[in-house]
Amino acid sequence: MLRRTSEELELQLAAEPEAGRRFTSPPRRVLRHHVTLLLREAVPDADCEVLAHPLMAQLDPALIHHLIRQCGMPLERLEAAWLDLVDRVTGPPPVR
Repeated sequence: MLRRTSEELELQLAAEPEAGRRFTSPPRRVLRHHVTLLLREAVPDADCEVLAHPLMAQLDPALIHHLIRQCGMPLERLEAAWLDLVDRVTGPPPVR
């Protein structure tokens, strides 16, 4: 998702709804619901509805634009940070 957003950054930025609708637009609600369901599977005791928001914030086109184009961060760094955040939120993988 992060890579796709960076590849379509201008389109994603142009498609962003105004601030009042940002979190209530149908595509954003569907994505948040999906992330919430995945979190419930991974960490059933957590407040998954709230945790979905900071996870999704890392995929925000405006933030990706800022970090890549204005701060000069490589996409690989953002991807590594995304994976680290997901691991920290969902906990360590089960030991086999």
